[in-house]
Amino acid sequence: MTLLTLIQDAAVELGFAEPSSVFTSTDPLVQLLRVIASKEGRELARRFDWQILQKEGSFTTVPTNDQFMKVLLHFDGTDSGTTITDSNLGGSSHAWTANGNAQIDTAQSKFGGASGLFDGTGDYVTTPDHDDFILGSGDWTVDLWFRVNDAGGTLLRLAGQSDSSGTAATRSLQLGRSSGNVMTATARVGTDAFSVTGTTQFTNAVNTGWHHYAFVRTGDILKLFIDGAQEGGDITITGTVNDSASAWSVGREGEITTEPWNGWIDEFQLSVGIARWTENFTPPTQAYAAETQIASLTTTFTDFGHIVNGSMWDRTESRAIRGPLTAVEWQQKKAATAQITIGHYFRIRGGALLMFSDPPSGNSIYFEYISNKWCQSSLEVAQTDWAADTDTALVDEEIIRLGIIWRYRKAKGFDYGEDFRTYEMALQDVFGPDAGKGIVDMTGTEELGIGVNLAEGSWSL
Repeated sequence: MTLLTLIQDAAVELGFAEPSSVFTSTDPLVQLLRVIASKEGRELARRFDWQILQKEGSFTTVPTNDQFMKVLLHFDGTDSGTTITDSNLGGSSHAWTANGNAQIDTAQSKFGGASGLFDGTGDYVTTPDHDDFILGSGDWTVDLWFRVNDAGGTLLRLAGQSDSSGTAATRSLQLGRSSGNVMTATARVGTDAFSVTGTTQFTNAVNTGWHHYAFVRTGDILKLFIDGAQEGGDITITGTVNDSASAWSVGREGEITTEPWNGWIDEFQLSVGIARWTENFTPPTQAYAAETQIASLTTTFTDFGHIVNGSMWDRTESRAIRGPLTAVEWQQKKAATAQITIGHYFRIRGGALLMFSDPPSGNSIYFEYISNKWCQSSLEVAQTDWAADTDTALVDEEIIRLGIIWRYRKAKGFDYGEDFRTYEMALQDVFGPDAGKGIVDMTGTEELGIGVNLAEGSWSL
């Protein structure tokens, strides 16, 4: 049944002449019926789990700003600003000072619309030593995004901890680019240096643009990942990484003044107590944020309507992800720290998908969702609304027709009780008396009168 046929049938039942067209009609009645037909289609897609609209979605979990994170520099802010904020949630609030011409630059960024600009002539940001930076003999991860602005052939110090002389015992981590233009990473144990050397060259002419860098200790193995691919092989490390008393710096290595970084840095983080990656991975697709796994569901899944309750599973760990939680349930879980390890939960807030407790990075999460494309063109291209007289509905056309009738009569102040009962009976024929899963209506529009509300967070965005 096409849109034109729907409107014609509804018009006749309402006692009006049958229109010859919908979209070319100038009759206010016809246009009102079209608007009502659109509302009815959207409401049906929003409130019920139509099998014909069900689709599978998936994503790979990303690290979040969690209890392991001791440093997190987004390098966000106004252009040319020198305020560097440490947003970590797992450590203390560290004060970072911009030196030289180190500044926020909005001309280049990986995330957030800004990054840290370091021009290679004494620019760096630094913070005093702190117990948060004690790496010990356990797992840790440091990662960042970099963009080179150097012709090559010279050493560039990206970040690290050391005294001004580079005394071995004062050095903990050394991150940089070698004079051979490949990325390097070193961890120090006493006077011993355990180094990983990359294989991909980076200059302002070779492999330009933004690239991800991750240096990881997992057990007694050091790994360097560039853009998610391991380079330099596994390097065995023994012992405890030096607990340096020197400053930590980004843009240079600690207090060493020579060979500072020339380029941009974004999303720098240091995590202690966790190896966030142990094998090749897809680099993060969004800035680190507490709990956030998908920053925008409607951007990731352009036809996203709502998640089918009970359908989210972690295929890596073979267990269900419980949710969506209401605001109250979410805050209860967050407050009950003893439950952190029991399972994972999700909530949808502000269009973002949040998870708690934080799952391991790289897990494969799958779920079913209802598409918001509830009608289609004559060429069977799915759409979110009517666009032509020849469009057809993917949801039940008879229910749409019945919805047009009772909604019109209600809008005009006529008795619509019997029409509404007929409409509800048609819904129950399709879904059964308990199948309606009404979504919280934040618009203040009329109740449709069937089913119960879904948990907050699963209504359309």
